[in-house]
Amino acid sequence: MLTALTALFLASPAQAIPGQFTHQGRLLDESGTPLSEPVTLTFRIMDAELSGEQLWEETLTLPLTNGFYAAILGADEEANPLNIEILSQAPVWLEVQLADEAPMTPRSAIHSVPYAAMATVAEEVSGGPVNASRVAIDGTLVIDASGEWVGPSATVNWSDIEGMPAGFADGVDDDTDTDSDTLADLGLSCVDGDIPVWDAVVSAWNCDVDQDTLASLSCGDGDIIRWSDDVESWVCSTDIDTDTTLSEGDVDAMVADNGYLTASDLGSGAAGTIIYTRCAWTGDIMRDIGTCEPPACPAVWEDLGVTGNVKATAAAYGSADYDPSYSESGGYQERACFLSNPVTVLTTRCAWTGDIMRDIGTCTPPSCPPDWADLGVTGNVKATAAAYGSADYDPSYSESGGYQERTCTR
Repeated sequence: MLTALTALFLASPAQAIPGQFTHQGRLLDESGTPLSEPVTLTFRIMDAELSGEQLWEETLTLPLTNGFYAAILGADEEANPLNIEILSQAPVWLEVQLADEAPMTPRSAIHSVPYAAMATVAEEVSGGPVNASRVAIDGTLVIDASGEWVGPSATVNWSDIEGMPAGFADGVDDDTDTDSDTLADLGLSCVDGDIPVWDAVVSAWNCDVDQDTLASLSCGDGDIIRWSDDVESWVCSTDIDTDTTLSEGDVDAMVADNGYLTASDLGSGAAGTIIYTRCAWTGDIMRDIGTCEPPACPAVWEDLGVTGNVKATAAAYGSADYDPSYSESGGYQERACFLSNPVTVLTTRCAWTGDIMRDIGTCTPPSCPPDWADLGVTGNVKATAAAYGSADYDPSYSESGGYQERTCTR
C-alpha cells in the first residue's frame, strides 16, 4: 500500500529551471503496519496514465521512518539526469515499483508549478518563436497587428559618428578610386590557355601562359607528371620511385615471416586441398548399379566433376525364386572439389537407419568445432542393407543404414 505526496524541489540557482523534484510516500504491509527496513524503489516517468512509453527511470534504496520515505529524483545529474525536456512533455505521470513487485497503481500525475509556467514563457521568447498580436515597448506600439514597423524612425547625424575618416565629414565620398583589381574594366582579352597575370615590371595586367594548367599534358602508360627545373615546366617522366614498389621476392619474404607458405615452400606442382561431396543411391535388384547427383562444391572451391561411384550393399531374402521385390542394391557417388590453398580438413558424421532396404535416411552431423569454417553437409552414404526371417516379403524384416557427413576446414 502506498500513499504519496509529490512536489517540485528547486535544487539549482533561482535563474535556472531545476531538473529534479522530490517525492514522499509511506509504505504499509497488508495489515496496515508501517514498514521499517530500508526498501528499494524504482521510479519511472511515463507519457500516459495507463500503459504508454517510459521517458525516465531511477532506482533508489531508501530508509524508512514509521513507513515514511523521501526521495530526490534526478539528483544524479551526470549519470542519470532528469532533463527538462522530459518534464516538458506534459502531461506525464510518476510510476512507483517496490523491489520486484508489480508497479503500484494508479500512477501520479506530475503537475506544473509557477516556476514551470514561467519557464514556458521563457522558452517561447529566448531562442524560440515570439507569438504576439502586436509588440509595444514601454506602452509605445512599434509593430502592428499586420507585422509592419510603426515605431519612430532612427535618425543618425554625421556628428554622432565617432572616429570618422577625413574627407567623409561632409557626407561626400572624396576618396573614391578605380579598383585596379577589376579586370573587366581593363578590356583585357586572352587566348585559350592564357590567363591574366600581373606584370610587376610595367605595373599592369598582361596575358601569359597558365603554367599551373596540366590538362594539356598527356603522358604514356607508366609515366607520371614531374616538374623539370631544366626547362622550368611540367613534363612527363618515367616513374622511377622504387621505394614504394615491392618485388615478388620482397612480398614472399614478408609473408613467409608471418607463417604463410611461399612458392618455394610448396615445391613443384600445384599444392592445395581436395574434399569430396557424396550422395546415396539405391537399386531395385541386387545386380543394379544406380546413380545420384552429389552436392555442389562449396563456394570458391573448384569443381573437378563427379569422380566416383561405389556399390556398397547388396541383399536378398525370403524367396526360392528370383523376384525383384526381394532384392536390393545400394551405394554412393562422389564429386571432387579443389582449393588451391593447403588447409586442414575435418569431417563430422552421424548415423541413420531406414525401415526397409530401399530407404535412404538422413541425420544431422555434429557441428564444426569453434574457429573452424563450416562448409555444410556435404555427403550422404548408404552403407548397409539386410533382410531376414520371412518367406514372404515383409518390411519389418528388412533394414537399411548409412551416414551423413559435414566438412569443416581451418
